Amino acid sequence: MNAAGDNNNGKNRYSSKLSNIPILQYQPSSAHNSTIYNNESRPSTAISNSQIMDRRRKTYENLSEIDWSYEYELERKNKKFIDTQITTVFARIYYNNLKWIVLILTGLILGPIAIIIDIASKWLRDFKYGLCYKNDKVNLFVPRLNCGEDDWIDWSHFIFNFINPDNTIIHYFNNYFFYLASSVLLAWLAALVVKTQPFTKLSGISELKIILSGFIINDFMNFKVAISKTIGLILVVASGISVGKEGPLVHIAACITHFIIDRFPYIKNNEAIKREIISASTSAGIGVAFNAPIGGVLFTLEQISSFFPIDKLMWNSFVCATISVMILQVLHPFSSFFTTQLFIVSGSENWIRYEFFPFALLGLLCGWLGLNFNKLNVGFAEIRNKYIDKSTRLKIMEVVILAFVSALVSYPFALSRLPLSGLASVLFTKCPTDENSKNISDLVLNTLCLETTNSEDIRFPLETLSLLLMTAIQLFILSSYSYGTFIPGGILMPSLAIGATVGRFLGTLIEFLQFKYPTWFMFANCKADLSQCITPSSYAVVGAASFLTSVTKMSVSVVVILFELTGALNYVIPIMIGVLLSKFIAHLSSNKSCYELWLSLQKYPYLTPGNDEELIKPLLSVVECRNFLKPVDDLIILYEESNGNNFEYLKNLLSTHKYQGFPVLNNAKDKNLLGWCSSYELKQELDKVKEIEGVTLSEQFFTFLVPRDGDEKYSLNPILSTDLFVFSSNLSILTIYSIFNKLCIRVAIFCYPGKGQKLRGILTKKDLIEIVELKDKYLMDVRNYGRVQYADEDVDEDNTNEEANGANLANIANQANIANGTHGTHGEATADSEESDSRVLFNNEDEFNQFEIEDDIEDDRHI
Repeated sequence: MNAAGDNNNGKNRYSSKLSNIPILQYQPSSAHNSTIYNNESRPSTAISNSQIMDRRRKTYENLSEIDWSYEYELERKNKKFIDTQITTVFARIYYNNLKWIVLILTGLILGPIAIIIDIASKWLRDFKYGLCYKNDKVNLFVPRLNCGEDDWIDWSHFIFNFINPDNTIIHYFNNYFFYLASSVLLAWLAALVVKTQPFTKLSGISELKIILSGFIINDFMNFKVAISKTIGLILVVASGISVGKEGPLVHIAACITHFIIDRFPYIKNNEAIKREIISASTSAGIGVAFNAPIGGVLFTLEQISSFFPIDKLMWNSFVCATISVMILQVLHPFSSFFTTQLFIVSGSENWIRYEFFPFALLGLLCGWLGLNFNKLNVGFAEIRNKYIDKSTRLKIMEVVILAFVSALVSYPFALSRLPLSGLASVLFTKCPTDENSKNISDLVLNTLCLETTNSEDIRFPLETLSLLLMTAIQLFILSSYSYGTFIPGGILMPSLAIGATVGRFLGTLIEFLQFKYPTWFMFANCKADLSQCITPSSYAVVGAASFLTSVTKMSVSVVVILFELTGALNYVIPIMIGVLLSKFIAHLSSNKSCYELWLSLQKYPYLTPGNDEELIKPLLSVVECRNFLKPVDDLIILYEESNGNNFEYLKNLLSTHKYQGFPVLNNAKDKNLLGWCSSYELKQELDKVKEIEGVTLSEQFFTFLVPRDGDEKYSLNPILSTDLFVFSSNLSILTIYSIFNKLCIRVAIFCYPGKGQKLRGILTKKDLIEIVELKDKYLMDVRNYGRVQYADEDVDEDNTNEEANGANLANIANQANIANGTHGTHGEATADSEESDSRVLFNNEDEFNQFEIEDDIEDDRHI
């Protein structure tokens, strides 16, 4: 969906679709009376937030959300000022094209950084095995790729040259020891880097998703984080731990863009435009990671952002990704190796029709495996949070042990010893069909290709299948544990490697059957002049795409990335079949990707986009919001007509209740809504009052109205948000969820039908997250009976261990206490906020029906 827009049509477009949602506008009068108008009856003289913006700039607290409407209103004012007040043509061009300057600079800087990471990690990884010893001289900085096998010497032969070279066992264990020691050392150094900048850990994509949706996480895109992540990523990739560099490059790209934006105050001071540009720059991270600019653009559209206009975001992303990949290809010293297709599926043969069934089976299998991979990863993370994350020393020790175990089990096997990109390259390589195999590595020929194609002499490839199965199991366990430890690293390349291993396993098995039983109906379409019909490397590509889809819930971007990586255009249909069935299997259990699962694990208030589809949870479309509202009587309210609005009262209110904001009403009797007051801005205003000379704080009172001349009250009107959306409490949870997701609102206000200003209750984003996590049993109870628990019911003990971040809605899931109309989190309260329990218990259904009748009468009386 579009953001609040670069023009005034954005909000009008949404209002036309949601005509029953009035936009509140507060108009102060000379008598200090407040009037709230909806978007149909608002007079032209109404004072909105857009007129108040000139007086004070809105600020945001850490771990809060931005006001999109406010930020885009500022942008419209800035553009109007540029068009009307700036007469210099050059200045106009400069200000109107600043985003292109930022995106171009991001591409120019990110390309060389990706080259540094690639070269440095390859050199350190080669250094674990030995060094280049050419012409009786040590060439320390010459990588193995440029040295040649004859001039490359391992550490055992270099240091212990007095040992008989033919004593392979001793040299093997000496090299084994150097490999273990160097892997542990590199991982330990990477953990120390993360210790200096904690935001360096993980890939950063999870946090970017919620930041670009409007959430504030201070210092996450600091330039120091980019430097630390670059260094840490080099060390981690070289250490051999089963994580990738692709996801972290997205975070690094965002940090670079943020650093450049800070140099331009015009963009820096607008949180919405800043996020729009950063969202486009993330495509460059994937582009340089996979050498796939189009895949990077689609990754941004599919995974990173769902709020900004697609046409604008696509073009911005395309420009940034194209420049970064172009710089990468031009400047990379190993361009002949790097700029060609990194993983090649060669051959002009096409797939046969009966392969549809094994491709479909592979998609289903990888979908199921990816689903369990996410569950295992989250399970490891929960154990880590409970026992390890409390101590930095334990987290560093965990990384050291992980590196030791990874190196210990990887070194003995030819495939698992390879870096993840190298492993995928080998698995995607097609076995030769003739004697000319000079372009095929010995590893592929000796470990993955069948010895003979003669149906009479061919043997079951037990060694090859065992090696592939062992490698897949090892990668599955190590990658699911490694992602989440105290190191930078992503999950994209491990997912590709695991899927490619599973696909190659199935492809090798079917290839054996084709050679063993060439007359089977399944292989009837094989050409007589070809010795090979089944291509195991194509199964590796399909498996990689399917597994990555199941883990990340992406589809189109995965297909395009695999095309750009492999050039396997002949296999477009098999790849799409695998992706389709994989995503279908994954969605049967959960529509959350690995990134969204981590956001839930970290307790961030993120709404998963797929939950507003009715097929995910059909009951959400019939359960109404009124069953979950936090009513007015249970809210902490600020009243305009109150004698208690002095400095001490407001100060104690902020220190006692850790809420993001408070509804502001006219008085306790009428309960007419004036607006919403942010806790953070209220605290800032109180701090300003303390600095005013001659003010007695105990006698200082406050008003939320625009003060009249001579009024001694301090006006808080500049921080009062009046551009609010008001909803009917009869709307379904599914509808409200969709509105929250597409309009990026922070809190939903509910008023009584027919009287838009009389507050009935509120729902926050955290409330919605907890509601959609409820099991169908409780939603059905709400659907049938309201929020009721009969006095003689037993609590289901199987559900008493679920937590919902300290919010009252958790009581529904934990205890099945479905009390009528009185639940929810106020202003996204933190875990230490006060909880109120307003459950209503009924002894039988007749009492509940009587309560419903009385409740309807009460609603009619308000109307």
